[in-house]
This record gives sequence, structure tokens and C-alpha cells, in this order.
Amino acid sequence: MTNKLNLSSNDISARYGNYKYAVLYYISETVVCNTVDINTVKINELKEAFFFEEGKQLHIRATETEDLFDGFESVYDAGTELTEKKYALAGKFQNLGKYIIIREYPEYDEDGQVSVSGKALVRIE
Repeated sequence: MTNKLNLSSNDISARYGNYKYAVLYYISETVVCNTVDINTVKINELKEAFFFEEGKQLHIRATETEDLFDGFESVYDAGTELTEKKYALAGKFQNLGKYIIIREYPEYDEDGQVSVSGKALVRIE
């Protein structure tokens, strides 16, 4: 289940604590961390962010309107068909682990052809 969202900076601050990990894309840097280690999200510099853990993800992007973000909050059912892929993190992001795990969710058309209907960050190992 995926919900489209429009969020203010206050909404983001209230929501990210519901997730274990964060990938924050600022104008000047990228941060990969546990959400408990986030003192404050630098809203004025934030371009995009993923907050995630097993089974759920919040993906937000800055809009042209100051202090307004759009995005999606997704919750994935345990029984959903998926493929997990493991990607090596760059050395400077290995403070939590060496790999980031991403799930891909397939979708089949009427001819049985498969495509990826969604991707979600899951965990860091």
C-alpha cells in the first residue's frame, strides 16, 4: 500500500522517527544513518530523503515551494512477491554496514511479462 503525501518540515520531523534508517540527500552532502542519530534534518538544504526499515519506506522530495515536500509512504505486505538485491555502500557510508538491501516488487502483464512495479530500501547489513 502506497500513500502520496504533501509534507511540511514539521510533518517530516514528526514522521522520520517511525523508521530505523535514513538516506538524506542535502545540497552539500549525502548522509546515511540511523534515524535515532539525526539531531535535526537540515530542511533548507534537503533535496530528497528516504526513511526506511523492513516492510515500510517514506520517500520525500523538495518542491519549488519553500518548506513543502512531496513523496510517498509505502507499507509492504509480508506475503508480497519480491526480489532482494544487495549493493555495496561506498566506504564513507559504511558506518552502519557494508551493504544496503533493496527489494524489487514485480508486476505481471496479461501476457505474463514481468516488470518492476516498485523498489524499496529495506536495511543495511
